[in-house]
This record gives sequence, structure tokens and C-alpha cells, in this order.
Amino acid sequence: MAWSTVATVVTGDIITAAWGNTYVRDNTDYLKTAIDDHIADAVGAHAATAIANTPAGAVVATTVQAAINEIDGDLTSHLNDATDAHAGTAITNTPAGNIAATTVQAALNELDGDKVAIPGSSAQGDILIRGAAGYERLAAGTDGYFLKTQGAGANPIWVALSKKAEIYLPMLHLSPSALLAASSTSYAAVTGSEITFTAGNWSSDVTFYFESLFYVAGAYTGTAQLWNDTDSASISEITTTSTSASGDLVRSTALTMPAGTKTLKLRYKLSMAGNVNAFFARIIAVMA
Repeated sequence: MAWSTVATVVTGDIITAAWGNTYVRDNTDYLKTAIDDHIADAVGAHAATAIANTPAGAVVATTVQAAINEIDGDLTSHLNDATDAHAGTAITNTPAGNIAATTVQAALNELDGDKVAIPGSSAQGDILIRGAAGYERLAAGTDGYFLKTQGAGANPIWVALSKKAEIYLPMLHLSPSALLAASSTSYAAVTGSEITFTAGNWSSDVTFYFESLFYVAGAYTGTAQLWNDTDSASISEITTTSTSASGDLVRSTALTMPAGTKTLKLRYKLSMAGNVNAFFARIIAVMA
């Protein structure tokens, strides 16, 4: 059955059965048959193998299906090729800073070689040190210990603090040539040595000592005294028989300091008439 060209209908024309069968029925059947044939035809114009492709760029296929196959083959080849442009050994790196590598893979290897390995057994409180063979873990020390360097070529170590902090409360400071006269066995107070001591200003874990650098001018004994002038009571007495011009530094045993607020004075005496040379005297507060 062929397509019949429809004649132009004008006013006055009579539509007959023959005209309707030819131009309506038969032409409709013709169109339906063509559509059915196109849908059933795998190589018809709707198939990718039949749709034309204009080659462009790197794609040379002339049909859509062939172009898809071509691109798929190139992708498969690229993914399977370990030396292709996606591999780190083939991606170019521009050297910069301390990295001299010219490929991404070489740059990664360079960075890996420069990294510091963290020991696997590290724990909170540990520190990283440079040992003889490389970086290593120094385990956390005992609570209250301090890190001590041992100089070049040796690892640092944790040590206890061997010397406690000391606070000095000066009561006297004279030039070495100054003389304090104490010509009898009675104590003589040092003018200007008074200090006010308030026990409540100090922590209970502080230990106090009395200390003086002094010497005598002859064969006798000199005594330095820490005097509680408020209560008229001695807190500590220390002695020397040294005649050395550089003085004798004498420190008391631990003191029992008076409670409350007291006025304290410094006093000296001799075992016989003479002179005592005192350079300084002080109370020492040792922090626990």
C-alpha cells in the first residue's frame, strides 16, 4: 500500500466513500505500518548504531554507538594502565620549598622519609625525644619530678627537685668592716633589725630557719639570737668561735615560730669582753 497524496477539497466537493477510503483509511494504515516497522526495526533510525555522529577531537566514530564503544575502550585502557596519567609516578610535581621530587609519587616518598615515627606504645604524659638512633618515647615521669638535660650526646631524664625554694627575710646587712660591740655576756639588740612576723601569712608546710654570717675578734664565743620582742622570748640561738675575717655562716635547726603577729629582733652577745663582727642575719623560709 502506498501513500496517496490528499487532494485539496473545495466548496461544493462531495466526499464519497471512495475518497474517504483512499485518503483517510488507506493513508492512516500506511502511517501506522511505517511506525510499527520503525519500532520493530533494531537498525532503524532510533538505534544508536544508526544515529550519525560527526567525528571530533579524538573520537573518530561516525555513529553514536561506535563513539560510545570508542570512549569505553579508552576509559578501560586508562584505568587498567598503571603507568598512565592517573598514576602517582606519572603525575608531574613542581618542586617547591624543601621538596625536590618531580612526580607526585616521588614527593610522597620524600615526605614519608622525612616524617617522625610516633612510637606505638605512647601514652598520655609521654614526650618525644631524639635518642641515639632516632626519635623515641620518654615515658611520663613520677609526679613532681622535673626533666633534666644531660647535655649533648645523652638523653634527658626525670629527676626529683633536690633543692627546695628558699625565701629570705633579712634582719641585718652590714659592710665587712662593721663591728657590733657586745662587751659582756648580756645580749645587745641590733638597732634597725626589727621585723614584724605574722604566722597566718605563711602556709603550714613552710619550715623556718635562723641564719647569720659572723665571727669574733678573739678567743671567745659569739652568739646570735632571734628574739621575740613581743613576748620577751628567745626563738633561736646560734654560736661561732670563728675568727676568720670572711665570717662563719651558721644556720639553726628548724624553728618553732610564734603564733599571731610578733615583733622580732636580732641580738648578739659574747662569752667575754670583745667584739663580734656580723655581716648579715636573716630568717629563711623553706618551701616544701
